[in-house]
Amino acid sequence: MRSSARGADHVEAVVVVLCALGALVAVPVAAAVGTEVYVGTSAAARREQATRIPAEATVLVATPAGLSGSGGAALPHSFQAPVEWFAGGERHTGMASVPEGTRVGEHQTVWLDVVTGEPVSQPTRATDAVTSAITVAVLVLMFALVGLVVLCATAHSALDRLRLRGWAEEWARVGPRWSHHTP
Repeated sequence: MRSSARGADHVEAVVVVLCALGALVAVPVAAAVGTEVYVGTSAAARREQATRIPAEATVLVATPAGLSGSGGAALPHSFQAPVEWFAGGERHTGMASVPEGTRVGEHQTVWLDVVTGEPVSQPTRATDAVTSAITVAVLVLMFALVGLVVLCATAHSALDRLRLRGWAEEWARVGPRWSHHTP
């Protein structure tokens, strides 16, 4: 018995199977990318934690307040402000990131480079490495799946147009004979 499926139907079946296999392959690929991000970010976090130390600093200039809004939904802003701290019995000054609404004389923790003693950003935490890795892995998987869905939908649409054109050609051949047929 001969199959009633046309060539376009076979092509579409192959495309769907390939897209399903692509989706299955995307999972370990996304996991591998996430793992690489974790390894790199956690190594950077360890380097930063080994080369940065906290210090208690005094804010020398107030920062604007109330920019986050009264609803509390927005994240608070931070500003670069001049600060001073004492290390090795000497007074040091520099610019550091402090939260909005900080008043003159308030104490803030600043992070210093152990070699230069200059203010630097807070070291990356180990949890930041995990968050970055998961975010990247999920994004890679999402982009791959969206790409596969678009590929399948595009193939389906193109093959539908091909099938419709084939049906129109067949009807053009057979239709006149059937329309003049009398029982």
